[in-house]
Amino acid sequence: MNLAATDLNLQGEWVDDRFTAGCDFVSAFVSYWDAGCDSKCFREMKSLLSRLYIEGSGELKDSIEQAVVEHLFERTDIRQFFADWQDNPQLRSAYEAGRLWVEGGGRSPLTQPRKP
Repeated sequence: MNLAATDLNLQGEWVDDRFTAGCDFVSAFVSYWDAGCDSKCFREMKSLLSRLYIEGSGELKDSIEQAVVEHLFERTDIRQFFADWQDNPQLRSAYEAGRLWVEGGGRSPLTQPRKP
C-alpha cells in the first residue's frame, strides 16, 4: 500500500498519488470484507489507517478522510466497525468527516457489494 510512501512525497512512475492509493485501500478493504476474510485482517488494516492518520501530515489526514474514510463509511456495516474512532480524540475528526459525507448523500461505486 502506497499511503505511507505518499506522505514522504515520493514521486515516480510507480508511486500512486494519495487519492489513487486511498481508492485502492477502499477497494481492497471492501473486497476482503465482502469475501468474509478473517477479522484480524480488518483490525490490521484499521490499525494501519489509524497510525497513518495520527502520525501523518495535514495533507495526509485530508487524503485519508476524503479518499478512504468517507467512502468506507458509505457502508453502514463498515462504519460500525470504525465506531470506536468517534471516541478517540485523535481519530474523531476522520470519523466525523466520514459520517458527514454519508449524511450529505455521498456515494461512490467503490463500495458497492462484491460477490465472493
